[in-house]
Amino acid sequence: MRKMRSIYFLGILLCLGLSSCATMKDIVNPYDEEFHCRAKDAEGKCVDTPTAYQDARYPQPTAEPQRTADGKVPVMLVSPVKASKDEAKASQYRTISELLDKPEAPMLNPPKILRVLILPYKGEKNELFMTRYAYLEIEKASWVLTDIKEK
Repeated sequence: MRKMRSIYFLGILLCLGLSSCATMKDIVNPYDEEFHCRAKDAEGKCVDTPTAYQDARYPQPTAEPQRTADGKVPVMLVSPVKASKDEAKASQYRTISELLDKPEAPMLNPPKILRVLILPYKGEKNELFMTRYAYLEIEKASWVLTDIKEK
């Protein structure tokens, strides 16, 4: 019983000793959580990291178009990043569809490879050869759907 009290007392002293110079919040997270924005209004928004991530990942459409400094409405209403991504994707689709539409597009037929298992055996001079694989090329790679005549 006395040993149990001393352990309990040491635990309380340890907790008090660790938290005597700082609050429990500072012990758990020693970093400053005060957010101070130094950006000007024209340089963007002053938001914390999770909010900035949500705004970047899931942009909210604005009801009223943004105006420039002289009061004019800009012509581009879609963000340049989204427009460039859409343009790149459309270019990729065009390239793929052109390749699929051309019947004379060359394709490489892969070679046929045979994997042979060699079991352990004893050699001529009483050496031991362990299990291993040997790979043999049965058919070479060949081009298909081409006008090229092979010799």
